[in-house]
Amino acid sequence: MPSVVMSIMQGPLCGALANMLLYGVICMQTFRYWQAYEHDRNILKCLVAFIWILETAHTALTIYTVEFYLIMRFGDITSLEYAMWGMPTSVIIGFIIAYAVNLCFIWRVLQLSQKRWIAVCFFIFATIRCGFGLANCSLTFFYPKWQIFEERVYPTMVVGWVLSAVVDSAIAFTLCIYLRKRRTGMKRTDNVLNCLLLYTINTGAVTSFCAVLVVIMFLGLPNNLAFVGFVQVQSKLYAISLLASCVVVIQVIFSI
Repeated sequence: MPSVVMSIMQGPLCGALANMLLYGVICMQTFRYWQAYEHDRNILKCLVAFIWILETAHTALTIYTVEFYLIMRFGDITSLEYAMWGMPTSVIIGFIIAYAVNLCFIWRVLQLSQKRWIAVCFFIFATIRCGFGLANCSLTFFYPKWQIFEERVYPTMVVGWVLSAVVDSAIAFTLCIYLRKRRTGMKRTDNVLNCLLLYTINTGAVTSFCAVLVVIMFLGLPNNLAFVGFVQVQSKLYAISLLASCVVVIQVIFSI
């Protein structure tokens, strides 16, 4: 029994604990944004509020999932073999957050490059990636047993997360190229651009690395849900990157 519980719940439990920690960071960032940018454009304020609401729901569902398996169904080994509705629902919310953040970064690429075809290509790949994620999560409701689910989504799961890593890396790399081209030789301007470059590199590297870990865990531990923990955490990383760089720092680009 302990080995079964550990293989099924260790990943989701660690993911839920990390989620709560990162949710605190998101709340702090949101509060500071509303204090510092009270008179900001409504579209940005709505975006920040939208992300915070989704992250609140995401965190609540991850906590409820752990409570369901470890408290409400304590000692019921059979229930561990099936996915309850809270887990795929929380992952669906995570994909919506990731898609919104990708669109925000794609908009930054368009503003910096002034090349619509680049933004369109990124938009298409980001949409396909989101489609893979939503489709995989939807299959959980049709195949709730974990063993059957993993067999059904094996190819689409791997393709979707590999595409996630590629899209995040490509967007970050493109942003870095066009931010470097904005350098003017003025110390103050270049310092701001260096800050933006650092944010961009960290954002793309962290989310891409997390996607790679999901694939490694999914392939390397087929009878384990360790990959779920990284899936849960990635949503928070997207939201933090958006609040830290895309929402606040994006305004600096046009003030240079």
